[in-house]
Amino acid sequence: MPEPGNELGLSESEVRARLIKFGPNELPSSQPKSRIEILMRVAKEPMVVLLLVCGLLYLILGKPEEGIPLFASILFVVGIGFFQQAKSERALEALRDLASPRALVVRSGHEKRIAGSEVVPDDILIVREGDRVAADCTLLEAQHLRVDESLLTGESLPVEKRVGVGEQGTLLSGSMIVTGRALAKVTKTGSLTQMGRIGETLKIKQDEPSQLEAEVGSIVKRFGALGLCISLLIAVSYGLIYRHWAPGFGATPF
Repeated sequence: MPEPGNELGLSESEVRARLIKFGPNELPSSQPKSRIEILMRVAKEPMVVLLLVCGLLYLILGKPEEGIPLFASILFVVGIGFFQQAKSERALEALRDLASPRALVVRSGHEKRIAGSEVVPDDILIVREGDRVAADCTLLEAQHLRVDESLLTGESLPVEKRVGVGEQGTLLSGSMIVTGRALAKVTKTGSLTQMGRIGETLKIKQDEPSQLEAEVGSIVKRFGALGLCISLLIAVSYGLIYRHWAPGFGATPF
């Protein structure tokens, strides 16, 4: 491949024009977060802040036996949160690497091995057994083609592909060629591919708190404010009744 009668592929000038128009075939990436940034983000969680405030209050009131377990809880919560955030960062980086493998293309009638980031729409890809598809494509030719799409669809078994309409006639970025070989025309690159949409979703989920995190944060804030109000009310009531303020603050239940 390519054989006589197949498309000659794009010229270099057409490739440059498409790179300018569509950009490189990469998932959009933000600056990777450092461990300090991840740690600070986790430490700002409402639950962590509430535990920290309570622990400090117990120490100020001379009750280290109450404060120290709270600080231990803080370390546990922060450790779990840090591990989860770091794992999400690594998953996103791994997805970016998978989305831009090296590719064999036909350009100006010649086969050419290029970086995956240089693949553009309307490029002609040549894929063989063991190759990872660099972009979403439509099949032009296929010979005994079976593809592993488990990374994208969760389907554990290889899927048979053939020239035609619909999913069976398409190759998805990030999928792996299990058997056979094919000639395919690139239709989508970068964030427009199905892999790119997954990457965008991961990035959004990573940057925004989940519904559970938002609800927990809201509950913690409400109960924290309620607890503070009750504590102040008890302390002030004690001071007004007994005319002695210090024991009143030590008598609060929070």
